Amino acid sequence: MDIAPIILEANAPRREVEEVISSHLRTVAPLLSERGLEARTALGLWHAVMGSLLHGVGPVAAARLIAARAKAIRGHGGNADAPAAEMTPETEIQVLEEISAAAKEFVGAIGNAYEDASNGGLEHLFAEALLDALAKTLVGLWGPFHVRKALGEQWIAFSAGREIVVHPSEPEETIRPARDPRRQEVPAEATSPLPAPRVAGDRHVDMRVEAEIEGGVGAFAIAIETAEKGGRRERRDVVGPCAEASVRKAILAAAVEGLRAVCECAGKVTIRLSSSAAFLQAGMVPPESRSASSRLPSEEQMWLLLDSFSAVHRIDWRHDVGGMSDDLAERCDRLMRRQLSR
Repeated sequence: MDIAPIILEANAPRREVEEVISSHLRTVAPLLSERGLEARTALGLWHAVMGSLLHGVGPVAAARLIAARAKAIRGHGGNADAPAAEMTPETEIQVLEEISAAAKEFVGAIGNAYEDASNGGLEHLFAEALLDALAKTLVGLWGPFHVRKALGEQWIAFSAGREIVVHPSEPEETIRPARDPRRQEVPAEATSPLPAPRVAGDRHVDMRVEAEIEGGVGAFAIAIETAEKGGRRERRDVVGPCAEASVRKAILAAAVEGLRAVCECAGKVTIRLSSSAAFLQAGMVPPESRSASSRLPSEEQMWLLLDSFSAVHRIDWRHDVGGMSDDLAERCDRLMRRQLSR
């Protein structure tokens, strides 16, 4: 039995909804151009779609949709190493206002598209089709790596029950279409211009997180060693001032930032995370083995974020006092001393 016609017939309603959404979203571009907001198209669309998902299906269902969509995005693109575009303090307020104005236009278009889908009895497909339209648009502008990274950040927030839309960082170098009209498009099946996606087991990370507070001044440090198949290795240090009131919260915040820094790829990452803080390992053991004092109520939000990472990636939580013979521990100590002396 040939099941191809059955599959095509089942997918037809979804394609219809996608086309309805895309047609309405395309009407926004001229409006943004007239108002001088074309540079805010991508982020305006992002905020409009994520806000619509949040209020339409809630953070839990939105997190499931985002996880499924992120896994379907393959490759890295030619700008995976492009740094994030930065906003200066002088321009931040204006930029955010412009993004908000662009998002408002997209929200109107999304509302019109939903009405059309509802009239056709296809509103149950709307949320998924809307996220697909966003992903396809942004992959064409930002590249697959940066879109997965943005979706991952939003997934973390929604999975933790946080009803917020994260503000992703656009890459400074965007994807630009070829300008030669004579260039022939090659079917994706015939060539693989993008690197193969990272999958489970491709990436192994050793990470150490530490924090210290002296005289009301705090600092955190994260030392990272990454090894990938093929022999590629990467060394990365993250350090900064800490505004947390306790060392416990500072350590938790450092762990969250460290995991965000290394979990920016498709598939699972194997991570060995160590710290001199024993409570971090104690708080991440299975609930049935966890003591009542291992997690404090005031730290709940950060523990939920760590739980979200553990649900996706393989993380080995270790309590390790460290020492001068431990390169990661020594790097963290040196980074914190330097930060605290400023």
